[in-house]
Amino acid sequence: MKIFTLNLLTFLTFNFVIAQEKSFDYVEQHYVDYFSLNRETIFTQLNKTKFLKTEELWFKSYIYNTKTQKPNLTTTNVYVSIYNQENDLIEKKLFYAEDGMTNGNFKLSDYSPGIYHIKTSTNFNRNFKEQHYSLVQFEVMGENEQKHQNQNLSNTEYDLQFLPEGGHLLGNTNNTIGYKIINKEGNSIIIDSANIYNNNGDKISSFKSNEFGIGKFSLFIDPNDTYKVEAILANGDIVKRIIPKADLMGLTLNANNLNASNLFISLQTNEQTLPSLLNKTYYLIIHRDGLLKKINIDFEENKLNYVIPVPKKDLYSGMNIITVFNDEKKPILERLVFNYSPELIGNINLLNTKTKVDSTIIRLRTNLKDSVNKNISVSVLPTNTKSYTAEENIISSFFLNPYINGYVENPSYYFYDFDRKKSIDLDLLLITQGWSRYSWHNIFNSPPKRMHHFEAGMQIKGKLNGSSNSKKAKEIVLYSKESELMLASPLDTENYFSFENIFLIDSTSLFFSLKDDKGNITKPNVYVNIYPNYIADKLNYKIPIKQKTEPNQTIFDETFSFDNTTILDTVSIQNNVIQKPKNKIIRGAFNSNKINIKDRYDPFSVVTDVIRDNGFDIINTGAEVQILSRRATGFSGRTKPSIYVDNRLLSESELFELTQLRLELVDEIFISKTSAAGYGGRGGNINIFTKKGYRSSKQKLTFSQNMVSFGFSLPDEYYSPYYNKTQYVTFSNYGVLNWLPNLSMSNDGIFEFKIPNYRYEDISLFIEGMGSDGSLISKVITVKIE
Repeated sequence: MKIFTLNLLTFLTFNFVIAQEKSFDYVEQHYVDYFSLNRETIFTQLNKTKFLKTEELWFKSYIYNTKTQKPNLTTTNVYVSIYNQENDLIEKKLFYAEDGMTNGNFKLSDYSPGIYHIKTSTNFNRNFKEQHYSLVQFEVMGENEQKHQNQNLSNTEYDLQFLPEGGHLLGNTNNTIGYKIINKEGNSIIIDSANIYNNNGDKISSFKSNEFGIGKFSLFIDPNDTYKVEAILANGDIVKRIIPKADLMGLTLNANNLNASNLFISLQTNEQTLPSLLNKTYYLIIHRDGLLKKINIDFEENKLNYVIPVPKKDLYSGMNIITVFNDEKKPILERLVFNYSPELIGNINLLNTKTKVDSTIIRLRTNLKDSVNKNISVSVLPTNTKSYTAEENIISSFFLNPYINGYVENPSYYFYDFDRKKSIDLDLLLITQGWSRYSWHNIFNSPPKRMHHFEAGMQIKGKLNGSSNSKKAKEIVLYSKESELMLASPLDTENYFSFENIFLIDSTSLFFSLKDDKGNITKPNVYVNIYPNYIADKLNYKIPIKQKTEPNQTIFDETFSFDNTTILDTVSIQNNVIQKPKNKIIRGAFNSNKINIKDRYDPFSVVTDVIRDNGFDIINTGAEVQILSRRATGFSGRTKPSIYVDNRLLSESELFELTQLRLELVDEIFISKTSAAGYGGRGGNINIFTKKGYRSSKQKLTFSQNMVSFGFSLPDEYYSPYYNKTQYVTFSNYGVLNWLPNLSMSNDGIFEFKIPNYRYEDISLFIEGMGSDGSLISKVITVKIE
């Protein structure tokens, strides 16, 4: 906690001291307690915001501690969920975060056209009333998207609001009044000119808005007068409103943030109120995220105006919240002020480009310290793109959004190339936003409780049951090839065991064996629970639908982007001596290749590991197992291979057997990804021969198997969709050139990457990033390709 003393300038009209009274402990202690649990604030960047069903959504998430203004390095478990326009959960994945960052992807082939939201959160976020998760809107385009368009585009209803600075209008004083105007769709409207008239119809003031329909004006309010506003909008419409009535007694607050060295905080009262303020101690506190600085205010006779200069070096970097408390410890005025700190916002610029035959090398350089390990994400799109309409960036998400209640149009505008104009516009925005998101009622009455724990990896808790409950039982051995685990847990006196903070991959198998005091391995009868579990929820946060598809847009999925192409498997070329098979393949011998299971796999691996590594997908729901070719054939989709064990064709119900067949019991495996006409399965053939003395029904298992129904999803390596490049205009509007979620800096401070050479002249780099020191990078760079 910080406490500071301010030096008075000679022109000040009153004195103040740092508050020391015990009566203030009530406010201070409740405030500190409310923020004793550090918040995790999250920003998620998408590679774009308009997708075809044949594309994938790629994302990068950054986790930030707004109190320390550094990456939240302890976060590991990050939930990424997608909701439809009705706020119903469509899909949820768990990702592993490291150094405050994670990335991944979602396939969109099964998504209906429409508007969606992707939410990024943690279990710990559930402890707080305020929103700290990331919520980003995106659109899947298609034939049904017209139903999502707004039908009220021609509606001329407007909402013109007058918002006094600090929260209250006071009669017989000069008031600073912020204003904003939006239409029925929530879009801002520019006020070209507006006049204020009194009861007599006299024009007493005028104003106009900025491009976001917001601004402020000063007005001395006579309580006996009525003030009418007539505003002429940019589209020619006229809006008339009456300014609300002012209070007869109270205080007003004004903050002047334009001076380079000081923030000037002004308090003003009227003659009716001043006698009630004398000999009473009021407090002004400057605070953010549990950090607090406090000032004691004493009122004097015949003094209606009070000015407090606060050196900006004594303010917190980023957002500062100014709250005035009366002598009854009640907050009566509040104002948000932003203190720009250059050291927290980095810059990145284009260094050079180098064009080759098939690609162009892009090189970037940042102004941050070379000792800082930086990690940035870059979406590379044609400059004319219509597919990237994200309004937020990493700076607005961490410096602005956590503190405000209302919707902000294009918040990233205020933090791209910050200058004096944007500083003024940001201050106008904060006036019109009113009080901060953190309710003092909640601070005093309902501080957050640690109901939802901080998750670090996954946890398995289990018990040895039934006949396996032997006095010789010593420990449970856990094995998972996909998750690269081989762990042991001792059994307690009641035969319970646990595995903590482990990494389990989603939809994979776990194998448990029982080890006795002599080291013998047997199959256990175990009951296990795996945490965290999949929790279905519904999005309960109402946000405006701002992203709209242009009317009469041509649907081009099938002609612009193709998804039925063949992705080549990894090819390994070795100079091996051809060995004669021990076993004779009776059926499905066409084009079969013998798999070297002896040198490539450990004996504890199972047959499905080999099948997966050689071009097939294994889908294990726990109730059934499917084996699918990764190659699509025409319009019929993916096909299934025929699988033989000792020349006996397995039925689909018998495929689960392969998930438990260890390689130590297997003699040879032959795999063919194709089949001859009339021979075997359309998706190929797999022949498995077991060792002598074993036939699958006779296997004595030494392990029990469980499925990870909800585990960590591994991010795929980005690949560019296969676009029809003859459709130049369409590609320019909706195509993607590259997505780099984890671009790191070289030793000489350079970021370097390649993009393919298509038919374009200009490209745009949408860059977001966060350094280990908390420095943030957000920039859009346009590059001209020669």
